[in-house]
Amino acid sequence: MFSINLIFVDAKTIRRLDEKYRKKDKVATVLSFYYGAPTEAPPAGGTKGGGQADCLGEIVICLSEAKKQNLTIEDLVIHGLRNLLSQIPTAKLK
Repeated sequence: MFSINLIFVDAKTIRRLDEKYRKKDKVATVLSFYYGAPTEAPPAGGTKGGGQADCLGEIVICLSEAKKQNLTIEDLVIHGLRNLLSQIPTAKLK
């Protein structure tokens, strides 16, 4: 079991993130940040570590840019999720 943080930001914020992490000075529609594959399932009755569930990563979406490009939130969530899942080492999927 794992969680994914879904974050909605403005054009200025996503541009800053794109420049910082991908070295691209543009307004992206979606960015994905992979935290690493979740570890073993938490013990019954709770989550592992300080009460936090395993987080696979974050999907950051710019709604204003998505609207300009006629993209839906669903399109962007699926795109971001595919990016996150593609980064899980194959051995972790078996």
